[in-house]
Amino acid sequence: DEEEDDNNERILLGGSNSSRSLGVQHLDDYPHFFLNVSIALSNSCDMISNLCRNGWQRRPLCCMLFSVVLVMSALSPSAYTASKTAATKMKVATDNHDCLRPQINWIRDLPAKSLPKPYVNLGMPKMGTSTIHTYFACGGLTSKHWICGGDTRKITGDTVYCAKCINESIRFGLPPLSKCNKADVYAQIDMGPENLPQVETLEEIVQGIPNATFFLTFRNMTNWFNSLKNWGNPQSNMQTRFQRANLTGLPKGVGRDVTEFSNWYCGHVQRVREILRANPSHVLVEIDIEDPLAGQEMENIFGINRTCWGHANINEKIHHDVVIKKQLVGDEV
Repeated sequence: DEEEDDNNERILLGGSNSSRSLGVQHLDDYPHFFLNVSIALSNSCDMISNLCRNGWQRRPLCCMLFSVVLVMSALSPSAYTASKTAATKMKVATDNHDCLRPQINWIRDLPAKSLPKPYVNLGMPKMGTSTIHTYFACGGLTSKHWICGGDTRKITGDTVYCAKCINESIRFGLPPLSKCNKADVYAQIDMGPENLPQVETLEEIVQGIPNATFFLTFRNMTNWFNSLKNWGNPQSNMQTRFQRANLTGLPKGVGRDVTEFSNWYCGHVQRVREILRANPSHVLVEIDIEDPLAGQEMENIFGINRTCWGHANINEKIHHDVVIKKQLVGDEV
């Protein structure tokens, strides 16, 4: 209906790898009778096609007769069970894939300058927070990256962490950013796994800001997991810290491998999308930070030149090419 279409248009999503496999994700919505019939017809016609090429002249009749035989076998209880199981597996795989990649649903008639501010990132550490921060700063916007007040160049007693000022604002019944320094962009609002407002106070953040543009960032899950494992010292790397944190959807001890992290992040993405759909005054932007066209996507959405988009805060333990480049040309990457 028109109301649903209008709400859908309020959700802005990006990423060139976000095309859906239409039909597969809704496969189990159709009666399995028709599913089996279609499979049998397809198989029989393929078989008859080969036979006819070897001298059978009455191809349509052959196809029909053999189809009847194959359809009857396809409608057996064992075939029914097999097709139902296959359809279920296909839907589960597709659903999981959809929540681990950005979706496309472009907003019409909403130019970049009218996107509501602030822009708040609801993604996770090591998922492009520094890249988002430097992109908007390059474009002339004020951006906060995990420090929302005080001296951002060094940690002092006056340092105001975004996570703490958000939590304090919510605790006092104020809008979530009330005790944080004002900015156009909040590229990282957490303090790492131990303090994730975008998880633990997600509803309060979304509902407490009248109009905002929220981010969800994506990357290859194996790459993200490896980045977490290699960030920090071996005894207390970020992956280990996530395991210890006891987060909503990620209880203590869970997060041992990429599958557990993927399942958890999938749940976070689904939760964000559901809450944003219920709050149509907001905009949701989803971006794959590893997409080669991400810079162009950001330029299309925000009007800031794609040359401002790049990889910041790169983990040199993984990206050895960055270390080599520094040694050769002295670039600050």
